[in-house]
Amino acid sequence: MTTNINLLPWREERRERNKKYFFLGLGFSGVAAILCIILTFLILVSCVDDQKKRNQLIENEIARYDREIVKIKELKSMRDSFIARMLVIQKLQESRSEIVHFFDELVNVIPKSIYLLSVDRFDNNILLTGHTDTHSSVSLLMHNIRNNSWLSKPELQEVIEVTNKKYSKLYNQFRIKLKIKPINRSHEDGFDE
Repeated sequence: MTTNINLLPWREERRERNKKYFFLGLGFSGVAAILCIILTFLILVSCVDDQKKRNQLIENEIARYDREIVKIKELKSMRDSFIARMLVIQKLQESRSEIVHFFDELVNVIPKSIYLLSVDRFDNNILLTGHTDTHSSVSLLMHNIRNNSWLSKPELQEVIEVTNKKYSKLYNQFRIKLKIKPINRSHEDGFDE
């Protein structure tokens, strides 16, 4: 029996083959790693672009809502001015008959010896300026105002003795402040609340 001795350098071939497989594996691993890095980069770029689009959409919506808020504020200011106008008109409508009642009652409370020079109105306050021969006429006027259902709170501002140079006559000039009582519309119009 003879023994066969293999003289071929099989160990070197195996080493070369293993080296070749190692470098092939290393190359595939490197290519796979590069592909993973590129794929991750592309995914991250896509996510960043999507986020930018979402951010832009949000900014556009915020700008649209800001414009709507400005419009709402303008509408609110217009509404407030309309309400203020309506209140003024309503107040004027409510007080429209007050002046008629005031002059009607004024005729009833003024004694015959009083001559009115002016009647000035500031809201519900009235300032009467006039002439009279006696102080008792002014007292009677104030008494009549206190007892009236439309007029109230008479305050004597001043009484001055004045001489008319043309007629050489002495008379008293007075100023009285009073208030008009507010009209109760429901009772005046016959409505019950």
